[in-house]
Amino acid sequence: GATKAFLLSISRAMHYELRSTGVSVTAACPGFTQTHFWKPGEEPLGAKVPCLLQQASACAAQCVDGMFARKPYVVVGNVGGLFNQILVTVGQM
Repeated sequence: GATKAFLLSISRAMHYELRSTGVSVTAACPGFTQTHFWKPGEEPLGAKVPCLLQQASACAAQCVDGMFARKPYVVVGNVGGLFNQILVTVGQM
């Protein structure tokens, strides 16, 4: 919701403002990621759909790649990444 949109917006603004300093800011926008964050039975619906889940190591690798590529933000995920990309795009409107 609004918090994620704000974080993406401020990260993009900082990336732009710091562009000539050698410092970059990259916002990570992961989709549903396989972790032990949720208690069994309390997972959100997206975490219960196997094709939407990504491995934490793959998520982290994509985020680090985006950071080294000096991207303002990185949307990561497998099949769920498309859904996540739509949410990020709509949030920028």
